[in-house]
Amino acid sequence: MILYVNGDSHSAGGEAVSPATFLCDDDKYLRLGIEDPILQLVWGDEARWAPYPTNLEKSYGQVLANTFHAVLHCHARSAGSNFRIIRTTKEYLQNNKPNLIIIGWSTWEREEWYNEDDNVWYQVGASGHDSVPKKWSDRYKQFVINANWSEKTKFWHEEIWNFHQYLNTLSIPHLFFNCDHTFFSLTADSNFETYDWGLNYIEPYSPIFSYSKYLSAEGHKHTKWNHFFADGHAKWAEFLLPHLTRLL
Repeated sequence: MILYVNGDSHSAGGEAVSPATFLCDDDKYLRLGIEDPILQLVWGDEARWAPYPTNLEKSYGQVLANTFHAVLHCHARSAGSNFRIIRTTKEYLQNNKPNLIIIGWSTWEREEWYNEDDNVWYQVGASGHDSVPKKWSDRYKQFVINANWSEKTKFWHEEIWNFHQYLNTLSIPHLFFNCDHTFFSLTADSNFETYDWGLNYIEPYSPIFSYSKYLSAEGHKHTKWNHFFADGHAKWAEFLLPHLTRLL
């Protein structure tokens, strides 16, 4: 059985046990990781951005993979955007068909920009702290200033619905959840119509539920970057388990 997980730092196990985030944060792991066949299968030439191994071992995805006696293919990248999640998942599915997909959606404002000069996809968010090529300095400033959360929320509501339908055409069981933000703000519009996600999306329109809110309410501590430790990942895996068994 293959469990495929995609998302941002929360799904990558960011800071679960180590302050390191990426494979490339440690030359030892980078050398070993690039030679790892599973990592190469999933990440290809973007392997340097794969999760830091000791954190991944404690991530909710690995906990669930151990429970299901499955092989984990984790494609989650810290600071990754939803654009990246959909792009990389579709690329992965061109040559692979996992038994189950779990996706934790990132914040709505994040984007990814492709730079032809170095053949790199840059992940950008509205924090104002992202590193982008100098030629994009003004573009990034305007992106931060002009981020429209309402429009971004509407956009991702439609994009994720379309992606859900795409996965349905492939007959792949999948489970979505929101790491931080939900679609609750859209429900204030009397003309807004919610979608029937069936068993595939956990409380997408809730004003009070998300990965982060749930674990905080359960008393789990997090780092200054809002990453949860190993105990939080174990709790989230426990929470997800009945939702996943209903899909299988």
